[in-house]
Order: sequence, then C-alpha cells, then structure tokens
Amino acid sequence: MDKLKKADVVIIPASQNNAEHLIHWYKWLDEVMKERGLRVLRPEFPGNSLQTFDNWMRVMAEHEKEIGDNTIIVGHSLGGIFLARWLETHKAGAAVFVAAPYKEEPELWASVPSKPNETSGFFTKTPDWKKIRRNTKTFSLFYGDNDLLIPTGHAETYSRKLGCSITWIHNGGHLDEHSGYTEFPLLVENIKQIHEKLLQGTLEGRPRRFLA
Repeated sequence: MDKLKKADVVIIPASQNNAEHLIHWYKWLDEVMKERGLRVLRPEFPGNSLQTFDNWMRVMAEHEKEIGDNTIIVGHSLGGIFLARWLETHKAGAAVFVAAPYKEEPELWASVPSKPNETSGFFTKTPDWKKIRRNTKTFSLFYGDNDLLIPTGHAETYSRKLGCSITWIHNGGHLDEHSGYTEFPLLVENIKQIHEKLLQGTLEGRPRRFLA
C-alpha cells in the first residue's frame, strides 16, 4: 500500500498467542475490500510472551501516518478491546467491534490457549468511553448470540456506552474460524455502507444516544 495514502480499512486481529495459523476471516476480508478498490492495512502484531498492550501500541505507532479521520478500523476479540483503548488517544472514521470484550473473564478463558496473560496490560483499565466517542465518528457491533467466551453483557456495555445497536449473529459463536467464520459477508456490507457515508461526509456530527 502506498504509505502516502490513508488506509480505508484496518484489521486488528484476535489474540495471537499460539494462534498465528488462524486467519479467521481476515485474509478474505482483505481480498474482498481490495477488489472493491479500498486500501487495506493489516498490521502484524506479536503473540505469545510479546503479546502485550504496549507492544501492540508500538506496532500501531509504526502505521499512524496510514490511518486517517475516515479510516474504518475493525477489531476482533482481543483486537476489539485493544481498538477501544487505542481510540482513547487517536481518531478514526469508524470502529467496528467484532466479539469484543471490555473486561477479563478468567473463568471462561481459563482453558483458552490464546488468552492474554495476566501482565499483558490489555485489561488494566476500563475504556474511557467519552474519549472513544469523541475520537470516532460512528460505531458498529457484531456478536454471536451463543459466544461461549464473551457474555452478552459485553455487547450490551459497548452498545450502551457508544450509543449504537448490536448486530446479533444467530449461532455465530465467537465469529471466528472455530465457529465456521472464514468469510463474513455481513461485515463487508457494513463496511461498504460506512465507507460511502464517510466519503459523503454524512457521519460528521451524527447524534448518538449513550450513557456516560
């Protein structure tokens, strides 16, 4: 991608601990977006012992010039809470959260090999929702209605704090490769609609209902 141009779409993946072989729907989304003429950025985030909030922030810092006020950023699972925290100090056109947690669930994640470790820093503080709302023009939420890792309360918290509705995916699980999600057409349509509105400038100043 031409680094002088801003990315239209950025994909932030789920936990990379012992999961480098899992591509979920990322590669597919990358290809579909490029076929539609959009510029896509897929930063490479470290996993295992190097998977920390600070290290992921360093990766994003390397790409800051490629991310603009109209960039759509998609965060899946751990990538979702990372995106929320990143948006406290950076601007974006839109944030799309897919199966994103907002706090740790130790009991549910106990047997998950790709879970972040206790000192990774992703969940050391509650997201500053006010700053996130101020820095982002619009939000979308996608959650499986039978996700065993992310209770429905997480989706409801994002919805309430960010003032946007939830798209529930019936039997979608964690919306990952294990749940059969190597493609995600509904997400493509959502990104397409947001991109068109950003180009038209119709999202600037869009009112949202939320709780502080």
